[in-house]
Amino acid sequence: MRSKKALSAVILTCTVLLGLSVSICAGEFGKVAGSVVDARSRQPIGDARVILTAGHFRTEAATGADGSYIINNVPPGRYRLAFSYEDYETLQYSGIEVRTDSTTRFDAEMRQPYAIYYASPGEIVGTLIDAVTRIPVSDAKVDVIGKRMTDSTLTDSHGSYMIMYVPPGKYEVVFTRFGYKTIKVANVEVRSNSTTIIEKALAPAVIPGEVIEVEYQEPNRSPVYEEVTDPEPKQIPSTDLKQTVISAHMEAPIEPGKNVLYCSTFQIAWNMMQDSIIKEEILLEGDPEIARMLNKQLSTAADISEDCYVAAAGFLTQGFLDSINQALQQKFGNQAPPKVEEVIIPDLPTFFAYAYLCKNLQFEPIFKVSGQPIYFKSGSDTTQLKAFEVESQEQRDQVSVLNYRDDNDFVISLRSKSPDDEIILAKVSPQGTMLATIQSVQERMAGSPPSKVESDEPVKIPKCDFNVIHSFEQLINKDLLNPGWEGWFVSKAVQWTRFRLNEKGIILKSEARFGVAVGAHPVDMTRRPRHFILDKPFLICLREKGGRYPYFAMWVDNPELMLKWE
Repeated sequence: MRSKKALSAVILTCTVLLGLSVSICAGEFGKVAGSVVDARSRQPIGDARVILTAGHFRTEAATGADGSYIINNVPPGRYRLAFSYEDYETLQYSGIEVRTDSTTRFDAEMRQPYAIYYASPGEIVGTLIDAVTRIPVSDAKVDVIGKRMTDSTLTDSHGSYMIMYVPPGKYEVVFTRFGYKTIKVANVEVRSNSTTIIEKALAPAVIPGEVIEVEYQEPNRSPVYEEVTDPEPKQIPSTDLKQTVISAHMEAPIEPGKNVLYCSTFQIAWNMMQDSIIKEEILLEGDPEIARMLNKQLSTAADISEDCYVAAAGFLTQGFLDSINQALQQKFGNQAPPKVEEVIIPDLPTFFAYAYLCKNLQFEPIFKVSGQPIYFKSGSDTTQLKAFEVESQEQRDQVSVLNYRDDNDFVISLRSKSPDDEIILAKVSPQGTMLATIQSVQERMAGSPPSKVESDEPVKIPKCDFNVIHSFEQLINKDLLNPGWEGWFVSKAVQWTRFRLNEKGIILKSEARFGVAVGAHPVDMTRRPRHFILDKPFLICLREKGGRYPYFAMWVDNPELMLKWE
């Protein structure tokens, strides 16, 4: 049996009373000042309590609307400083030194319980058009005015705007543009971790400065995550795949004849455990390579938008699981995964990290289903695969050529309805590892301007559809070697990935669960038409514009995960 003593050392916070020497001399005082912000949104926190103590000395202050505070007339000495606010975790710091005639600066970042990042602010988005011509109105000013936040932005060339990190509450939203009547929308309610949509038609101004005031109403719009009605493939364990490697990181080697599949959800769950629970690199017995790679945190949640994932880490209780399920339903609705359930064993205390990612990238218009198969070549083998292709000019306009050397060495991208996502397909020679191959492709993309596909150039892409669950056995039952975590071991390291690429678009859903427990182990002048036929090993990358690395990548070297021609 592993000792349970380590549990109390980790879960309980022990307070050590230190002898605090405070010099109180007439006229000799200092100050303590700083600011308090939300660790996730970076928004200031107003009305937070700031408490300064030392022995029998105690004083406190409250932060202002901008999150700042100041405590005057503090005798020189060493103090304890605490911050508290509503449902945020209370912060306590010792050894805060105050000197005579000086200001000690101390800023705080407050988090909500268990470091659950889905409890984030909401956002306000929409589009402005001309009420007469129906043409988008660009460079219109959008002001969001409320007690907890005031912010503004301008509409882009499509008339669209977005204001992120809006604390929950009611706001007034004002739309102004020279030559148009100003519109004020009152009582706009922003909910936690949700999108409030306001779309307006601006009327040309007749009376300068005329203002229109309206009440906010929920728009009648289909959800971002539209229902997927196509049949789901049967979930299979990764052990059934003989030619595919599931990797938790991007530095996996690419071996001849082997697919390599990566999705960032397990890395995000690992990051949550590392940053919020262990609070340092996770050290495991035997120093497995997978742990070293994950500790690098090459991919982080900063590479993807908040509206497409949920991540959480905390002590495993039913209440913690309920909060995860509530957040999943609130954010994803009918695209949420099955209810997250875990067996809670009282004699096996567990810290649990969770991540879920959902992307629905739809083509508009959809591509044409190919009437002929792709003959996919892997090594000496050739397999007939289902495919889709371009037919109309409208479909062709959805394809960009990012780099072309010859028909067996090119990079293209497909445009979906999601403007923030890139679908990159690269028929290239691998560079040793998935990461090296991705970086090589990105360098080629940056080195040449994109071009269009000409009317006589075919584009043909194999369909892909799989539903795989994988356990990272290299981690299971490994003891933690971090100081203070004696007796703890990795109890769970699982990832599920659902991926579909066809003429309609891409569906990606992935979930990762990571647990640590304490207890017993249980074109030129001679141009010829180019051919963009993905009939040999190729790379699929999904990344957000501005993200350093992709959130999904797959090296396709064989047809095991593809749809066979029937």
